[in-house]
Amino acid sequence: MLHEKKLNCYLRFQFPVQPKIRVLNQMVGAALGSDVVLGCRLEASPRPLTSWIRNDGVILLNNQKYELTEEADSYRINMQLKIKNLEEKDFGHYKCVAKNTLGDKEGFVRLIEISPPTSIPHSTQSQEFYVPVHKGMERHFTHIAL
Repeated sequence: MLHEKKLNCYLRFQFPVQPKIRVLNQMVGAALGSDVVLGCRLEASPRPLTSWIRNDGVILLNNQKYELTEEADSYRINMQLKIKNLEEKDFGHYKCVAKNTLGDKEGFVRLIEISPPTSIPHSTQSQEFYVPVHKGMERHFTHIAL
């Protein structure tokens, strides 16, 4: 009796990709004392070195104030920066950066201060609203959740 064995072989190709960054929310609003999450989505291969940089040029690291996370799927990466217990000095511009052997790319997020609600809703659901943002003659809206 002759037995046949099958062998399955899968090849995975990775093509070099210069970093590309997409910032979903270029302007994010949050209240003093709250926590906020900023995010960038990027594509790159080989896997890039990534960083978050504050508007004063300081490269941010994981510590009690900042929580940096990344979720990677092949050549796609979701970068997130959580800023805890917002203070006045935290508002401003932040930059997400990706660098690999093919180049580098930057994405920008502006963190603005918003006033907390004057009354606390009795509902356990979060509040969401849109704030108008003017860019030249165009009017855009950015999403803010409390």
